[in-house]
Amino acid sequence: FREACLEGQRVLLDEVVDQENPTTTIVYPIVLRDRATKMVTIQVIAKIPNQPLKRYPIPAIPEAEFDGTLNQLQKLLAETPTNSNQTDLRANAQKVYKWLVAPIEQDIQTVESPQTKATTSSQAAVKVDTFVFVLDDALRNVPMALLWDGQQYLIEKYGIALSLGLQLFDPKPIAREPLKVLAAGLSEPPKGSSQEFGSLPNVEFEIDAIAKLGVPITSLLNQEFTSDRLGTQINADPFNVVHLATHGKFSSRAEDTFILAADGPINVTQFDSLLRSRDLARPEAIQLLVLSACQTATNDNRATLGLAGFAVRAGARSTLASLRNVSDESTPLLIEEFYRELNNPKETITKAEALRRAQISLLKGPRGYTAPQYWAAYVLIGNWL
Repeated sequence: FREACLEGQRVLLDEVVDQENPTTTIVYPIVLRDRATKMVTIQVIAKIPNQPLKRYPIPAIPEAEFDGTLNQLQKLLAETPTNSNQTDLRANAQKVYKWLVAPIEQDIQTVESPQTKATTSSQAAVKVDTFVFVLDDALRNVPMALLWDGQQYLIEKYGIALSLGLQLFDPKPIAREPLKVLAAGLSEPPKGSSQEFGSLPNVEFEIDAIAKLGVPITSLLNQEFTSDRLGTQINADPFNVVHLATHGKFSSRAEDTFILAADGPINVTQFDSLLRSRDLARPEAIQLLVLSACQTATNDNRATLGLAGFAVRAGARSTLASLRNVSDESTPLLIEEFYRELNNPKETITKAEALRRAQISLLKGPRGYTAPQYWAAYVLIGNWL
């Protein structure tokens, strides 16, 4: 029922760019593998506002180089930052930048907005400030925020989001509605859970920081966070943000996709079931699902699809999540800044821009979290407005 309702609210990404958000460029990289020659060709197609789709030819890459570059980025992101691995990370990130973004940037320095296109004023041009990627193959596991142009990370220039399809649900900014958050968090994994899940001692600090921003929030912490309590609470009030600060894993296999509650894992099917009654009890959509301590499965190029499936079952228009494990110490700082930007009454910005500013707050901040290992893995999926 939930997915059927959303079906009628879908808008083509290209239409959103031309009509609703003429400062965004959509990038569609298509990975073609030639098994005979062991070469990879990336067909990069871009939708620049008020321009037709354009294909950018990229020279063929040896398959070993393509996979090796992406695997090395994954490996480096999992390491504790050092001067040496930061140099290696940037070198590999620059390769991906040259494949996906460099060919497009010369065409997006200035574009015309539909409102001013008919004028001849020099002020008619608007600047592209957001990139939305529809990724393919192993590129899905690479955080686009860390792409390096030789001087800057991509996130320093653009807000970034991912879309897993050619359409967008209900393209409306969340900032037009007051935030109302249901937060559930688990500091310690339940007994008997996998040893790969350690403690998350800063979960309470993370949720408390959101509350101190003046955001209306209802919290379920530790033993209060059970599947039944989550289901009951989510139907009790018109929450437009659901924030889950707990371990979880997302895979292309539904049976391997879950989040941890105090009474054990909640898989995709169970999550769908505990939300079903919301469709009848509450007409409001969940605008944003935040998964602040989850990760996608390693060596699974389609794991982000499992994450998106989890979000769709929640009826969420957008999802903020991590592609890998991130420091429990830096995460609350990034999350706090993200909510601060979204909740700013003096300025209305997109969710993509709120995430960009939150990531920049670590990259350029004084607390020792400047390396991409601390901020790059967070991605926004779905509605970036």
